[in-house]
Amino acid sequence: MIDNDVRAVRRGLRIERAVVAAVLHGHQRDNLGFNDAMAELLIAEHATLAEVVTSLWWALSRLPRGIDEPDQLLDRLVSLHGMPDGD
Repeated sequence: MIDNDVRAVRRGLRIERAVVAAVLHGHQRDNLGFNDAMAELLIAEHATLAEVVTSLWWALSRLPRGIDEPDQLLDRLVSLHGMPDGD
């Protein structure tokens, strides 16, 4: 039971990481990074819209309105990359 919970949490974090990466790379017009994040999200994780929408809303709301850098997105992406993936 606990192993299933850990796997679900790790999967949720991988989905969040892919969503934040897609928004960040899209904002920076980095097609390669965007495509990689979307491939992880849709192909590797088989994420549903219900699993994506909360992270997507959070990430989009933190995009800068002007020429500022997306610091909150960068910080969150760095912290998500620091968490272990393996099951």
